[in-house]
Amino acid sequence: MRKILTSLVMIAVVASTAVGATQAYFVDTETSAANTFAAGSLNLNVDGNEGVAVAHVTFNNVVPAVQWLGAEYDHQWVLNNTGSLPGNLSYSIKNIKNYENVCLTPETVMGDVTCLSGNDQGELGNQIKLLFQLNQAPYGYNQEVYPVSAVTFTNVPAYHLNAGESKAVFLRSWLINAANNNLVQGDSLEFDIEFTLSQE
Repeated sequence: MRKILTSLVMIAVVASTAVGATQAYFVDTETSAANTFAAGSLNLNVDGNEGVAVAHVTFNNVVPAVQWLGAEYDHQWVLNNTGSLPGNLSYSIKNIKNYENVCLTPETVMGDVTCLSGNDQGELGNQIKLLFQLNQAPYGYNQEVYPVSAVTFTNVPAYHLNAGESKAVFLRSWLINAANNNLVQGDSLEFDIEFTLSQE
């Protein structure tokens, strides 16, 4: 009986192997070729200058109480996102230089004692107001900045730039009308504006 059972098991194994060997399945394999992954880009230029995102600003011979000082004191740049991704524009003021240049009598009468030749001796930056404004409808503007300092003007959010989009931006400015305006007679102010375009 045991031999019969063993023989039946062997026959079943051989039969299943034979069936498995004779069965076939349709198979089709396709290869996806030329797959490309490209990173998007953000690229900001200023006035068409590739890779330049810093503008230099100088104020000389300004007078008080003349709001929106005019073309002589307004500065304009065209900011262009030449990348493939939209981004948010911000700006910072850097490398501030307040020059006394010379201590005039009206300044010393007002109590001006910073009459040295360093680039931190002048007072003009304390009395200049700045305002960024789009030079296109709807002429939206950013926050007013006063006084001019790195603390009040760091990474200030501004505008949105789509890929391939350009926006003309004005820096409007005026010297406030204050009782101590004589402190800034003969002073000058210089600084850099650094524009930054960040991913949304």
